[in-house]
Amino acid sequence: MEGEIIMMKTRNKTNIQTEPITRSDIEDKLREIQSGLNVGGDVAKGPSIAAGIGVVLVVILVAYFFGRRSGKNKRSFIEIRRR
Repeated sequence: MEGEIIMMKTRNKTNIQTEPITRSDIEDKLREIQSGLNVGGDVAKGPSIAAGIGVVLVVILVAYFFGRRSGKNKRSFIEIRRR
């Protein structure tokens, strides 16, 4: 497969002609696609980090308030006896 030339049909206004697709053409197209994906990932990165921080804060606050509430409900009584 290495070095094999693939022919692609391109359409002009008047006729159909064939041009070879080279390895560099494929690499250029893949780089173009990959750069588009990287830009999309960078755009989504900011809001997802903010959402993650928000979720962590909510979990910490819920754990704090449930722990505080259970601490108030389960008070221990100390019985002092005199002899």
